[in-house]
Amino acid sequence: MLIIINLNNYTRVTKLEKILDRIAEAYKGNLGEDFGVKTRNRINWIVNRVSGNKVLDIGTSQGIVPIILGREGKKVDAIDIEQDSINYANEQLEKEHNSVKDLINFKVANFMTDDQLDKDYHTILLTEVLEHIADPHSFMNKICNHLSTDGKLIVTVPFGINDFIDHKRTYYLVQLNNHLGEFFSINEVEFLGKWTGVICSKKNSDISEHHSFSEELITKLEDAFYFVEREYINRIKNMQNHISKETSQKSQQQQKESDNTMEYYKKQLQEERMINEGLLKVINKELKTLVTANKNADARYLNDIKFEEKEINDPTIYKLIQNTESLSKELQESLKREENILSDLLTVTNEKNRLKQQIKRLENRYSALRNSKLGKLTINYWKFKNKSK
Repeated sequence: MLIIINLNNYTRVTKLEKILDRIAEAYKGNLGEDFGVKTRNRINWIVNRVSGNKVLDIGTSQGIVPIILGREGKKVDAIDIEQDSINYANEQLEKEHNSVKDLINFKVANFMTDDQLDKDYHTILLTEVLEHIADPHSFMNKICNHLSTDGKLIVTVPFGINDFIDHKRTYYLVQLNNHLGEFFSINEVEFLGKWTGVICSKKNSDISEHHSFSEELITKLEDAFYFVEREYINRIKNMQNHISKETSQKSQQQQKESDNTMEYYKKQLQEERMINEGLLKVINKELKTLVTANKNADARYLNDIKFEEKEINDPTIYKLIQNTESLSKELQESLKREENILSDLLTVTNEKNRLKQQIKRLENRYSALRNSKLGKLTINYWKFKNKSK
């Protein structure tokens, strides 16, 4: 006769969201292929070590282990304290052949308070349960009372740290050995990646057992530590590569945006320069027209004066003509100076506008760089360096 004890959800914290194990979904690969492979390896290790035909599965979760055993002709009573888990297990059982359905009984029950369990189960599977139990002594004592004399206990627990909300403790080897060793003899220990598997049998009360760890077991433990550490190192490297790639992409995007901004302002400056050059041409044209008109007017005026001088031959008028010619020259020189001043003013205005646009562009680029992750990091670095001097 066989008992499967799988109390993944045995202990609950009140006023928190339900904690449901999804082992059947993981077994099928619905929670990721890598996790699915690891789950299938663990379940295969469990079912391959089952002996006997009478089964009790406590904390059956989604019922994948009882169904696998039922397909092999084993009779399984499977219980769990979560109604949702039992509902899921029954839905999966309905898909099986009638010969499997007849061998499996799912029900909602608590192992510690259920008084309808048999006392002679051949195998008990305590998979992913012990880490949830606050009082391992009482729990293991009750298991011992339901196991036949030559029965087998198969236990799996997470290897090392697993910050699941309902875990009461972390198991490596010594504490696991102590909790199981009160009532059982440990016959086999296997490290299954991030899980530890243990095969136990009932203790012979007439024989005093001395607990010691063989060199082979310690080597397995070291290999398990290496596996877990290597996996974490690989994950850290992958995360670092991912962060580096994202940082590079963001830097390239920022550079592209900066280049686009510079190109935009460059185009704006070119357009303004073209407008200013057009205005300067119009002004120069109007100045030339004005100068020509003034010259023509002065020439006509001088001709009239000279004509009158010939007619009148008056020294006063002759002097007036000379003064007029002198004033005309001064006027032309003044107009030319004003034209040069206006041209210089336009040049200065254009240069001033260009510098304003360049300053604005640099301020925007500095602000963008300052507010970026790289900019903040650089500023903090120089602040720290200046403080340390």
